[in-house]
Amino acid sequence: MDRIIGFDSQLLVQMGIQFLNTLVCFAILYYFLYKPVKKFMAARTKKIELQLSQAQLKLNEADSLKKEYENKIRELESKQNEIIETVHKQANADKDLIIYEARQEALKIKERAKLEIEYEKQQVQSDMKNQIVNISWIIAGNFLNENINDDVQNEFAKQAILKLGEMKW
Repeated sequence: MDRIIGFDSQLLVQMGIQFLNTLVCFAILYYFLYKPVKKFMAARTKKIELQLSQAQLKLNEADSLKKEYENKIRELESKQNEIIETVHKQANADKDLIIYEARQEALKIKERAKLEIEYEKQQVQSDMKNQIVNISWIIAGNFLNENINDDVQNEFAKQAILKLGEMKW
């Protein structure tokens, strides 16, 4: 036995038994381990593919919903802008109407004030005329009673009345 490996019959038998052992182990492992693992992996792959396809469907659905909502938002924004524009136009029209009515009311008040002032002016002029006439009569009466006879007194009164009537107030 001076060789390290000797190819004798015992070695060959041991190698054959070892080879058979390996084949048996391989068959047992293949049947009990490889096939179940392969089935498990195939099922898992199918499950993942199904989840991916469902996720893609949901993603497509979400994209379509997103587009739909974006369209609705744009429509709402355009309607909002239309409503704001309509309200703005109505507010401007109302503002113009209010300003017009206020100006008309101011003109009416101004006219009423002018009429009242004119009326008051006429009243004051009438009162002043009456007071002047009364004072004139009193003064003229006193003066005439003392200095003038009845004919001259009457002529003087007529001339005073005519002059007062011609005066502008």
